[in-house]
Amino acid sequence: MYHVGLINGKFKYLTAETFGFKINANGATLKKKQHWTLEGNEHQVYLRSHLDRYLAVDQFGNVTCEAEDPTDPGCAFQIQIACDGSGRWALKNVQRGYFLGSSQDELKCTAKAPGESEYWLVHLAARPQVVVVVGVLRKKQKVHIGCGVARGGQREEEEEEREKARGIVGPNSAQLPG
Repeated sequence: MYHVGLINGKFKYLTAETFGFKINANGATLKKKQHWTLEGNEHQVYLRSHLDRYLAVDQFGNVTCEAEDPTDPGCAFQIQIACDGSGRWALKNVQRGYFLGSSQDELKCTAKAPGESEYWLVHLAARPQVVVVVGVLRKKQKVHIGCGVARGGQREEEEEEREKARGIVGPNSAQLPG
C-alpha cells in the first residue's frame, strides 16, 4: 500500500472533492484531497481516495469515486509504464480495457491507447522521517553517527582504529562514550 498523488500532463493533481464524491484534475499542490492510496497486487491496483472511496469507471467510460468496495465493477486498473523513460504511468481499466485520461475539468476512460492526456506522473506522498534520540550529554561527550569507508568490501584498518578510539562500535552505530 502506497500513498501517492497523480499528476496529469498539465501538471494538475487528481483530486477527490469532499462534496458529492466528485473528482477532477485541478489540484495545484499535493494536499489531503489529492492523496490516493494505491492498493492491490502485481496484476491489478485500486485507487482509494481520502474519503475511503475507490476510483471506478462505469460502462460509458465516466469516472466516479463512489465505490465503497474495491471488488465493485470498474475499480481495478492495470499500470502500464511509458516507454519514453519518463516513469509516467497509464492506468488501464481492467473491466473496460480503456485508459484513464484527463482533459480540462473532466476525467474519462475512453482511450484505447495511452496518449499524453492518459499518462500520469506519480508523486509519492510519504514524508520520510528520521528520529534521533539523544540522552543527556555530559561535558566533552560526543555523539557521532557515520558510515565507514568501504574499499573492496572491507574497511581500512586506520578508519576502524579511529572509530574505536572515538567510541564508535560499528560503521552505522551511535554510542555515548562514557
